[in-house]
Amino acid sequence: VDIILACKNQDLALLSAAKMRVNRQCEYCQDSRHQDNPAQENHRVFAIDLIKVVAEIEADIKAGRTRSGSFSKFIILLLCNKPPDRSEVAEYIRLFPWYCSNEVDQDLGLND
Repeated sequence: VDIILACKNQDLALLSAAKMRVNRQCEYCQDSRHQDNPAQENHRVFAIDLIKVVAEIEADIKAGRTRSGSFSKFIILLLCNKPPDRSEVAEYIRLFPWYCSNEVDQDLGLND
């Protein structure tokens, strides 16, 4: 939620605090004691992907980009965690009315 609010409000301090918590969780997921735990499923991959997209969001906020593909990627990762189809993207992005869906379509290459 803090990442979403940070994007909406272009709040770098809030994003940095959330990023620190995500980093700690990612490190925990990567710990070798979890190596053979069947409950891990794809948590390790998800955590790494989340770190990457949060870094992109951070770069966008620092650069003053208010509408970018990084937020789109974050939402799709968070809600879908797989390549979405067009209807899923529209459904998920509608949850964030302050974010421009035409730009999301363009970011994800859905304007074809």
